[in-house]
Amino acid sequence: MKFMDDTFNIVVNEENAFTLDSSETEKLDVFQKTADSLNIIENGESLTVIVNEADFLRKKYKLKLNGSIYKIQIKDSLDIRIDEMGLAEEENTLVNELHAPMPGLLLEFQVSEGDSVSKGDALCVLEAMKMENTLTALRDGIIKTIHQEKGAAVEKGELLIEFEAE
Repeated sequence: MKFMDDTFNIVVNEENAFTLDSSETEKLDVFQKTADSLNIIENGESLTVIVNEADFLRKKYKLKLNGSIYKIQIKDSLDIRIDEMGLAEEENTLVNELHAPMPGLLLEFQVSEGDSVSKGDALCVLEAMKMENTLTALRDGIIKTIHQEKGAAVEKGELLIEFEAE
């Protein structure tokens, strides 16, 4: 039983996008040629791909193929699902507000106005569907305003905490 399809969204040079599924990737013969290059055989044609840069965590690569450089961004089924749910973290966006990701009950706050926090620090606990969800800071900053009180029922998208602007 599969939880999600084996689907990959691939963006090349930030403009050309396409989707591959596992049936298409299984047709490729890929084997490592050297530490930084791959040999791919598709439909009897052999291609050598040189990996110039690899950011495995963000699934971003800079590849050289036939003398041309390509920037590649790969999203697998989980990444696609996270995007669909609106939970993807934008790299270049400075987040100054924390909003409720779902309706729920605010059980507690781990911060107060004026507190300095680091990315990943726990800010508050939201109970939703009988589960406790710890909401964390998406960036370093200082808590400007807490817009809700402990015990408040909140709706999805409701403003919880505001950071001082940088």
